[in-house]
Amino acid sequence: KELEKEPVPAKYDITIVPKIAVSGEGTEEIKPIIDDVNKFSLNTVVYTNMKSKEMQASVSAKYNSKDLLALDMFMKETMAYMKINPILAKYVSVDTEMDLFAESKIDNKDIVKMLDGLEAAYKKTAKDEYFTKADKTLKIDGTDVEVKANTLDLNSTNMPKFMKALFQALKDDKEFVNALVNIVNASTETMTDTMAGMEDQLGDMSMEVEKITAAKVEELFDDIIEAEDKEFEGMDTKITIYSIKKDLVGFEIDVPEMAMRMLTKDKTTILEISKFDEEFKKTSEFEEIVRFVENGDTTTITATIEEEGTKVVLAFDVTVKEDTKYTMTLPKTEDIYTEDELSQLSQNLSAMDEEAILTMFAETPGFQEFTQSNIYQLLMLSAGSGMMEDMGLGNILGGFTQNEPVAPETPGVEVTPEEEVVPEVNTPVVDTPAVEKPVVNTPVVETPEVEDNTVNSTATKSE
Repeated sequence: KELEKEPVPAKYDITIVPKIAVSGEGTEEIKPIIDDVNKFSLNTVVYTNMKSKEMQASVSAKYNSKDLLALDMFMKETMAYMKINPILAKYVSVDTEMDLFAESKIDNKDIVKMLDGLEAAYKKTAKDEYFTKADKTLKIDGTDVEVKANTLDLNSTNMPKFMKALFQALKDDKEFVNALVNIVNASTETMTDTMAGMEDQLGDMSMEVEKITAAKVEELFDDIIEAEDKEFEGMDTKITIYSIKKDLVGFEIDVPEMAMRMLTKDKTTILEISKFDEEFKKTSEFEEIVRFVENGDTTTITATIEEEGTKVVLAFDVTVKEDTKYTMTLPKTEDIYTEDELSQLSQNLSAMDEEAILTMFAETPGFQEFTQSNIYQLLMLSAGSGMMEDMGLGNILGGFTQNEPVAPETPGVEVTPEEEVVPEVNTPVVDTPAVEKPVVNTPVVETPEVEDNTVNSTATKSE
């Protein structure tokens, strides 16, 4: 029924906060770094409206609840707008010339018919003799719980009968076959149209795809129906549904190689897999892999690893908020770089040395705090001199301009591999991030002296 409804566009605001912990022998030295990791948080905002051909995606990182880095992107039909804080003060606009909002040609009514056909075929095929029912005691989140276990047991004897009868029922259901044909052909057509719209960017990637027919689907089903029983050997499967009265509390899937189950108690859901012996064969015991605990809009995801006296708890709080009344607003014209501004900004960033780049990032409150962290000190000591210069920030923007910016030649100066020349550039007034030089705590690293390129908050003056 839900599939038959018109989808409602919504904005999803997702925040991820780590809560990692370590304990045991040899973990004292790593605990300060883990504490620093737990100060990070990541936020993502996603909005898509296929009908109006709009999309918004943003990713922002915070350190100790203060802004560190942010990327914003908007799309309207073929136009894309992107801004990276603190590198870009305005948005970069690009005409992608690609329609990323190609409407799917799949009719939801066909999906409903296919699902109805599968359900009807299963009910017709799954005989009572394939099922076993029993009362069972399960340990869910440390507590013994009495449940009803209803198991579909498909073994080497009844698996061939079940599979052949199932596909015979599907073959006889003409509505199911026609719906499946429509879905497959519509998917292929949607993909072909999308690829055709990307020829200018990716070249001609068109391909001849023969459409599927009802006769071909029935022929495929006949291959399964007429297969020999030995073709189904080694496919033994047990599917168990656990319930209390009419409430579902979990399920279990058991195949020859392993078993997996998911159990729910109150607002806690636990994923478990079978334990293995020394020969890596499954046993009847289970161990917890990950748990999900719901608390309003927030779900805490936790995985625990214990080995040789060391315990690592990987936990993350994931908060998801939905807004179905959200309306996307594109950046204003004055907030978008002109082509000349963008070309100039690219040159300015290319000319920046390591100190200038660090200074630019240090304007964000989160970065100032991050420079005090153990992680930052470790990264700087490991990378050494030249780490930031190698980032090539100017190249980030070079691809968005018609001609890649080239620094003007300096008359009378011959550049050799042993020499570095910083060209003089006359720059117009450009709105770029303020980069006054606060103190940045970094390890003492010897670097070659270069001319100081200072970027003013209202005008760019590279000297």
